[in-house]
Amino acid sequence: MPKAHINGLELHYQIAGDGFPLVLVHGLATNLAFWYLSSFWPLTRDYRTMAYDLRGHGRSGTPPEGYTTTDLAADLQGLLDHLGIEACHLVGHSYGGAVALHLATTQPHRVRSLTLADAWIPALRTARPRHQWRFRHAWEERLRQWDVDVSEETFRAGLPLLDQLVEMGGAAEPAPQPLAQGGRRRDIAGRIANLPSRSNTSRQWQALLKNTSIAKEIVEDCGLTRKKISELRAPTLVIFGRRSRWLGICEALEQSIPDARVVKGAGAGHFHPFAKPEFFQCALRDFLGLQEADARDGSPTRSKRAWGNLPA
Repeated sequence: MPKAHINGLELHYQIAGDGFPLVLVHGLATNLAFWYLSSFWPLTRDYRTMAYDLRGHGRSGTPPEGYTTTDLAADLQGLLDHLGIEACHLVGHSYGGAVALHLATTQPHRVRSLTLADAWIPALRTARPRHQWRFRHAWEERLRQWDVDVSEETFRAGLPLLDQLVEMGGAAEPAPQPLAQGGRRRDIAGRIANLPSRSNTSRQWQALLKNTSIAKEIVEDCGLTRKKISELRAPTLVIFGRRSRWLGICEALEQSIPDARVVKGAGAGHFHPFAKPEFFQCALRDFLGLQEADARDGSPTRSKRAWGNLPA
Protein backbone atom coordinates (compact mmCIF):
# COMPACT_ATOMS: atom_id res chain seq x y z
CA MET A 1 0.00 0.00 0.00
CA PRO A 2 2.45 2.71 -1.17
CA LYS A 3 1.86 6.28 -0.08
CA ALA A 4 3.63 9.53 -0.87
CA HIS A 5 3.73 12.61 1.38
CA ILE A 6 2.57 15.41 -0.95
CA ASN A 7 1.50 18.96 -0.03
CA GLY A 8 1.12 18.10 3.63
CA LEU A 9 -0.91 14.91 3.24
CA GLU A 10 -0.48 11.29 2.24
CA LEU A 11 -1.60 10.17 -1.20
CA HIS A 12 -2.20 6.47 -1.76
CA TYR A 13 -1.23 5.15 -5.20
CA GLN A 14 -0.57 2.00 -7.18
CA ILE A 15 1.88 1.72 -10.06
CA ALA A 16 2.83 -1.23 -12.26
CA GLY A 17 3.93 -2.15 -15.76
CA ASP A 18 6.58 -0.94 -18.18
CA GLY A 19 6.53 1.54 -21.01
CA PHE A 20 5.61 5.20 -21.31
CA PRO A 21 3.80 6.46 -18.18
CA LEU A 22 0.00 6.43 -18.18
CA VAL A 23 -1.78 8.13 -15.27
CA LEU A 24 -5.42 7.48 -14.32
CA VAL A 25 -7.42 10.02 -12.27
CA HIS A 26 -10.76 8.91 -10.79
CA GLY A 27 -13.75 11.15 -10.11
CA LEU A 28 -15.60 12.18 -6.98
CA ALA A 29 -17.22 9.69 -4.62
CA THR A 30 -15.01 6.80 -5.71
CA ASN A 31 -11.30 5.85 -5.48
CA LEU A 32 -8.50 4.17 -7.43
CA ALA A 33 -10.47 0.89 -7.38
CA PHE A 34 -12.54 2.47 -10.15
CA TRP A 35 -9.52 1.82 -12.38
CA TYR A 36 -7.85 -0.99 -10.47
CA LEU A 37 -10.80 -3.36 -10.90
CA SER A 38 -11.34 -2.58 -14.58
CA SER A 39 -8.68 -1.08 -16.85
CA PHE A 40 -5.57 -0.78 -14.67
CA TRP A 41 -4.07 -4.23 -15.14
CA PRO A 42 -4.81 -4.60 -18.87
CA LEU A 43 -3.11 -1.25 -19.49
CA THR A 44 0.03 -2.29 -17.56
CA ARG A 45 0.86 -4.68 -20.41
CA ASP A 46 1.88 -1.69 -22.54
CA TYR A 47 2.31 1.25 -20.16
CA ARG A 48 3.79 2.11 -16.80
CA THR A 49 0.36 2.68 -15.32
CA MET A 50 -0.34 4.68 -12.17
CA ALA A 51 -3.65 5.23 -10.37
CA TYR A 52 -4.08 7.06 -7.08
CA ASP A 53 -6.67 8.20 -4.56
CA LEU A 54 -7.56 11.88 -4.71
CA ARG A 55 -7.35 13.68 -1.38
CA GLY A 56 -10.41 12.88 0.69
CA HIS A 57 -10.94 9.60 -1.15
CA GLY A 58 -9.88 6.01 -0.62
CA ARG A 59 -6.78 5.71 1.54
CA SER A 60 -5.45 9.23 0.93
CA GLY A 61 -5.54 11.94 3.58
CA THR A 62 -8.67 14.03 4.16
CA PRO A 63 -7.92 17.68 4.92
CA PRO A 64 -10.82 20.03 5.73
CA GLU A 65 -10.26 22.04 2.54
CA GLY A 66 -8.33 22.02 -0.73
CA TYR A 67 -10.63 20.29 -3.23
CA THR A 68 -10.55 22.69 -6.16
CA THR A 69 -8.99 21.59 -9.44
CA THR A 70 -6.07 23.88 -8.59
CA ASP A 71 -5.41 21.98 -5.36
CA LEU A 72 -5.91 18.53 -6.84
CA ALA A 73 -3.76 19.29 -9.89
CA ALA A 74 -1.01 20.44 -7.50
CA ASP A 75 -1.32 17.09 -5.68
CA LEU A 76 -1.01 15.26 -8.99
CA GLN A 77 2.01 17.32 -10.02
CA GLY A 78 3.67 16.57 -6.68
CA LEU A 79 2.98 12.86 -7.05
CA LEU A 80 4.45 12.84 -10.57
CA ASP A 81 7.56 14.57 -9.19
CA HIS A 82 7.77 12.02 -6.37
CA LEU A 83 7.62 9.12 -8.84
CA GLY A 84 10.04 10.71 -11.30
CA ILE A 85 7.43 10.95 -14.07
CA GLU A 86 8.39 13.91 -16.25
CA ALA A 87 5.59 13.44 -18.81
CA CYS A 88 2.68 11.06 -19.20
CA HIS A 89 -0.47 10.12 -21.03
CA LEU A 90 -3.10 11.52 -18.67
CA VAL A 91 -6.62 10.08 -18.30
CA GLY A 92 -9.34 11.59 -16.11
CA HIS A 93 -12.90 10.48 -15.42
CA SER A 94 -15.68 12.81 -14.26
CA TYR A 95 -14.20 15.42 -11.87
CA GLY A 96 -10.87 13.67 -12.39
CA GLY A 97 -11.16 14.91 -15.96
CA ALA A 98 -11.29 18.48 -14.66
CA VAL A 99 -8.17 17.80 -12.57
CA ALA A 100 -6.37 16.32 -15.58
CA LEU A 101 -7.48 19.21 -17.80
CA HIS A 102 -6.22 21.71 -15.22
CA LEU A 103 -2.77 20.10 -15.20
CA ALA A 104 -2.68 19.91 -19.01
CA THR A 105 -3.45 23.63 -19.35
CA THR A 106 -1.07 24.82 -16.62
CA GLN A 107 1.77 22.28 -17.04
CA PRO A 108 1.55 21.34 -20.73
CA HIS A 109 5.06 19.84 -20.78
CA ARG A 110 3.90 17.15 -18.33
CA VAL A 111 1.09 15.85 -20.56
CA ARG A 112 1.89 13.90 -23.76
CA SER A 113 -1.82 13.29 -24.38
CA LEU A 114 -5.08 13.90 -22.53
CA THR A 115 -8.16 11.68 -22.32
CA LEU A 116 -11.35 13.12 -20.84
CA ALA A 117 -13.77 10.31 -19.98
CA ASP A 118 -17.23 11.72 -19.24
CA ALA A 119 -15.45 14.68 -17.70
CA TRP A 120 -17.38 16.94 -15.31
CA ILE A 121 -15.94 20.44 -15.88
CA PRO A 122 -17.32 23.13 -13.52
CA ALA A 123 -17.18 25.97 -16.07
CA LEU A 124 -18.96 23.89 -18.72
CA ARG A 125 -21.76 22.41 -16.63
CA THR A 126 -25.34 23.54 -17.09
CA ALA A 127 -27.06 24.17 -13.77
CA ARG A 128 -30.77 23.53 -13.31
CA PRO A 129 -32.95 25.25 -10.71
CA ARG A 130 -33.22 23.21 -7.55
CA HIS A 131 -36.97 22.66 -7.97
CA GLN A 132 -36.35 20.90 -11.32
CA TRP A 133 -34.00 18.27 -9.91
CA ARG A 134 -35.24 14.71 -9.90
CA PHE A 135 -35.95 13.14 -6.51
CA ARG A 136 -35.23 16.44 -4.75
CA HIS A 137 -37.41 15.64 -1.72
CA ALA A 138 -35.88 12.19 -1.28
CA TRP A 139 -32.39 13.72 -1.36
CA GLU A 140 -33.32 16.44 1.11
CA GLU A 141 -34.59 13.86 3.57
CA ARG A 142 -31.48 11.69 3.17
CA LEU A 143 -29.14 14.66 3.64
CA ARG A 144 -30.97 15.69 6.81
CA GLN A 145 -30.56 12.15 8.16
CA TRP A 146 -26.86 12.38 7.35
CA ASP A 147 -26.79 15.68 9.31
CA VAL A 148 -25.62 17.48 6.16
CA ASP A 149 -26.85 21.04 5.64
CA VAL A 150 -29.58 21.05 2.99
CA SER A 151 -28.38 24.20 1.24
CA GLU A 152 -28.41 25.40 -2.34
CA GLU A 153 -24.63 25.00 -2.34
CA THR A 154 -24.82 21.33 -1.40
CA PHE A 155 -27.43 20.67 -4.05
CA ARG A 156 -25.42 22.51 -6.69
CA ALA A 157 -22.28 20.53 -5.95
CA GLY A 158 -23.07 17.18 -4.50
CA LEU A 159 -26.44 15.91 -5.51
CA PRO A 160 -25.95 15.45 -9.26
CA LEU A 161 -22.93 13.31 -8.50
CA LEU A 162 -24.68 11.32 -5.78
CA ASP A 163 -27.61 10.89 -8.14
CA GLN A 164 -25.19 9.31 -10.59
CA LEU A 165 -24.08 6.83 -7.93
CA VAL A 166 -27.67 5.94 -7.24
CA GLU A 167 -28.36 5.40 -10.95
CA MET A 168 -25.39 3.06 -11.12
CA GLY A 169 -26.01 1.41 -7.76
CA GLY A 170 -22.51 2.55 -6.79
CA ALA A 171 -19.49 2.64 -9.12
CA ALA A 172 -18.52 -0.91 -8.18
CA GLU A 173 -21.86 -2.41 -9.26
CA PRO A 174 -23.43 -2.96 -12.69
CA ALA A 175 -26.01 -0.52 -14.01
CA PRO A 176 -29.59 -1.49 -13.18
CA GLN A 177 -31.78 -2.90 -15.92
CA PRO A 178 -34.36 -0.49 -17.37
CA LEU A 179 -37.67 -0.49 -15.50
CA ALA A 180 -41.10 0.84 -16.26
CA GLN A 181 -41.23 4.54 -15.44
CA GLY A 182 -43.19 4.18 -12.20
CA GLY A 183 -41.09 1.22 -11.09
CA ARG A 184 -37.90 3.09 -11.92
CA ARG A 185 -38.94 6.02 -9.75
CA ARG A 186 -39.63 3.70 -6.82
CA ASP A 187 -36.34 1.85 -7.43
CA ILE A 188 -34.25 5.02 -7.41
CA ALA A 189 -36.07 6.42 -4.37
CA GLY A 190 -35.22 3.16 -2.59
CA ARG A 191 -31.59 3.45 -3.62
CA ILE A 192 -31.43 6.95 -2.18
CA ALA A 193 -32.86 5.70 1.10
CA ASN A 194 -30.30 2.88 1.30
CA LEU A 195 -27.26 4.72 -0.05
CA PRO A 196 -25.35 5.23 3.25
CA SER A 197 -25.23 1.47 3.85
CA ARG A 198 -24.33 0.50 0.30
CA SER A 199 -20.58 0.96 0.47
CA ASN A 200 -17.67 2.48 2.33
CA THR A 201 -17.23 4.81 -0.64
CA SER A 202 -20.68 6.36 -0.28
CA ARG A 203 -20.19 6.77 3.46
CA GLN A 204 -16.86 8.47 2.82
CA TRP A 205 -18.53 10.86 0.36
CA GLN A 206 -21.22 11.58 2.95
CA ALA A 207 -18.52 12.51 5.47
CA LEU A 208 -16.76 14.73 2.92
CA LEU A 209 -19.94 16.70 2.30
CA LYS A 210 -20.49 17.10 6.03
CA ASN A 211 -16.96 17.78 7.31
CA THR A 212 -15.06 19.55 4.51
CA SER A 213 -15.45 22.45 2.11
CA ILE A 214 -15.67 20.15 -0.92
CA ALA A 215 -19.26 21.12 -1.84
CA LYS A 216 -18.23 24.76 -2.19
CA GLU A 217 -14.88 24.17 -3.84
CA ILE A 218 -15.68 21.69 -6.60
CA VAL A 219 -17.98 24.15 -8.38
CA GLU A 220 -15.23 26.78 -8.71
CA ASP A 221 -13.85 27.02 -12.25
CA CYS A 222 -10.37 28.08 -10.98
CA GLY A 223 -9.62 29.83 -14.27
CA LEU A 224 -10.45 26.71 -16.29
CA THR A 225 -12.75 28.71 -18.57
CA ARG A 226 -13.78 27.97 -22.14
CA LYS A 227 -11.08 30.37 -23.35
CA LYS A 228 -8.41 28.64 -21.26
CA ILE A 229 -9.60 25.22 -22.42
CA SER A 230 -9.41 26.39 -26.05
CA GLU A 231 -5.67 27.00 -25.54
CA LEU A 232 -5.04 23.32 -24.77
CA ARG A 233 -2.22 21.94 -26.91
CA ALA A 234 -2.07 18.28 -25.88
CA PRO A 235 -3.70 15.79 -28.28
CA THR A 236 -7.06 15.13 -26.65
CA LEU A 237 -9.57 12.30 -26.67
CA VAL A 238 -13.08 13.19 -25.46
CA ILE A 239 -15.01 10.00 -24.70
CA PHE A 240 -18.56 10.04 -23.34
CA GLY A 241 -21.39 7.59 -23.01
CA ARG A 242 -24.51 8.27 -25.04
CA ARG A 243 -26.51 7.59 -21.86
CA SER A 244 -24.53 10.14 -19.85
CA ARG A 245 -26.41 13.13 -18.46
CA TRP A 246 -23.32 15.25 -19.08
CA LEU A 247 -23.47 15.24 -22.89
CA GLY A 248 -23.77 19.03 -22.78
CA ILE A 249 -20.23 19.11 -21.39
CA CYS A 250 -19.11 16.78 -24.17
CA GLU A 251 -20.49 19.19 -26.77
CA ALA A 252 -18.85 22.15 -25.02
CA LEU A 253 -15.49 20.35 -24.99
CA GLU A 254 -15.84 19.52 -28.69
CA GLN A 255 -16.49 23.18 -29.44
CA SER A 256 -13.70 24.43 -27.16
CA ILE A 257 -10.98 21.99 -28.28
CA PRO A 258 -11.05 22.12 -32.09
CA ASP A 259 -8.61 19.23 -32.54
CA ALA A 260 -10.23 16.87 -30.04
CA ARG A 261 -11.11 13.36 -31.14
CA VAL A 262 -14.61 12.58 -29.94
CA VAL A 263 -16.07 9.14 -29.16
CA LYS A 264 -19.61 8.53 -27.90
CA GLY A 265 -20.49 5.04 -26.74
CA ALA A 266 -23.98 4.14 -27.92
CA GLY A 267 -24.72 1.83 -24.96
CA ALA A 268 -22.61 3.52 -22.32
CA GLY A 269 -23.32 5.87 -19.41
CA HIS A 270 -21.28 8.10 -17.12
CA PHE A 271 -19.34 5.23 -15.53
CA HIS A 272 -18.39 3.59 -18.83
CA PRO A 273 -14.66 3.16 -17.99
CA PHE A 274 -15.77 0.77 -15.23
CA ALA A 275 -19.05 -0.58 -16.55
CA LYS A 276 -17.89 -0.94 -20.17
CA PRO A 277 -14.11 -1.47 -19.85
CA GLU A 278 -13.66 -3.15 -23.24
CA PHE A 279 -15.24 -0.19 -25.02
CA PHE A 280 -13.19 2.30 -22.99
CA GLN A 281 -9.89 0.46 -23.43
CA CYS A 282 -10.42 0.00 -27.17
CA ALA A 283 -11.03 3.71 -27.72
CA LEU A 284 -8.12 4.68 -25.45
CA ARG A 285 -5.67 2.24 -27.06
CA ASP A 286 -6.59 3.40 -30.56
CA PHE A 287 -6.00 7.00 -29.52
CA LEU A 288 -2.73 6.29 -27.73
CA GLY A 289 -1.55 4.19 -30.67
CA LEU A 290 -1.93 7.23 -32.92
CA GLN A 291 0.12 9.34 -30.48
CA GLU A 292 2.88 6.73 -30.40
CA ALA A 293 2.93 6.51 -34.21
CA ASP A 294 3.17 10.29 -34.43
CA ALA A 295 6.05 10.27 -31.91
CA ARG A 296 7.93 7.66 -33.98
CA ASP A 297 7.39 9.61 -37.19
CA GLY A 298 8.38 12.88 -35.58
CA SER A 299 5.47 14.68 -37.22
CA PRO A 300 2.40 14.72 -34.96
CA THR A 301 -0.94 14.87 -36.73
CA ARG A 302 -3.50 17.10 -35.08
CA SER A 303 -6.32 16.85 -37.62
CA LYS A 304 -9.75 16.38 -36.10
CA ARG A 305 -11.38 12.99 -36.45
CA ALA A 306 -14.80 12.56 -34.91
CA TRP A 307 -15.38 8.85 -34.39
CA GLY A 308 -19.05 9.36 -33.62
CA ASN A 309 -21.11 6.61 -32.03
CA LEU A 310 -19.43 3.34 -31.16
CA PRO A 311 -21.07 0.24 -29.66
CA ALA A 312 -20.30 -0.23 -25.98
